Amino acid sequence: GLPLPPPEALPNATAVLCCFDGPAWMQRRYSAVLSNALNALPPTALVQVFYRPDESFRRATDINPGLERLKRAHAPRLSFHPFPEGYPKKRADLILSKFLWESLRAETVVLFGSGGAFCHNSRHALEDFGAYHLVAGDGLTLVRRKAALAAVTAAAEKQPGDERRWVQKQHGPTNW
Repeated sequence: GLPLPPPEALPNATAVLCCFDGPAWMQRRYSAVLSNALNALPPTALVQVFYRPDESFRRATDINPGLERLKRAHAPRLSFHPFPEGYPKKRADLILSKFLWESLRAETVVLFGSGGAFCHNSRHALEDFGAYHLVAGDGLTLVRRKAALAAVTAAAEKQPGDERRWVQKQHGPTNW
């Protein structure tokens, strides 16, 4: 994973977008989805994008010239991270990997996709959910990095190769 800065320098949250090989109409949303996250989340929140380093992400960047502009305008708050070589194609497999949770740079993590949006006018802030380890909603999931990493690590030890099934037995359906 990425080296973590000292605790006093950590951002208060990181929002995570996982880019897979989706249809072009979905990939065209990436610029808008990332702009929404960067504008609606507090300036102390990072946005980390994880992608498969293959033709699908190259296609997504070709049809989204705004991604390069966002990278330049919002670095280092916005960062892009390739999946390791040979990584599975399913979102659940990435979310249940130690690679993801060790790569995140904040303790509060918001997983989001191209089908949702952050609301500027919400009466609630990320800090309102600080007492919870997991909050799952329609298109957004808020989770504590240490809790997720502990669950994924335990799953890999208890049921290697089938972490999703172990996590579901312990905590119920993941919906990931």
